[in-house]
Amino acid sequence: MAQSRINLRWNFPIAQAAIKKIKSVYKEKGLLESIAYVIAIVIGFKVVVINGFIYLINYLFLTNIKYGPVLYYIFGVQLI
Repeated sequence: MAQSRINLRWNFPIAQAAIKKIKSVYKEKGLLESIAYVIAIVIGFKVVVINGFIYLINYLFLTNIKYGPVLYYIFGVQLI
């Protein structure tokens, strides 16, 4: 079992690049700014990619899928 774990590789270049970027932010700026950086990435991904797909599905198929209220649940901010 231990022999098989040695041969496993995590081969996701985009994720590896993101992890390297987070490590560099941590080394240069510190823990608090690296946490803020990760939160900005997560919220940015949610807003741009996931809401973009929801908008596209709503527009193309005339559905009424609700957008996820992440900002409301995290910060208590209600935009609409």
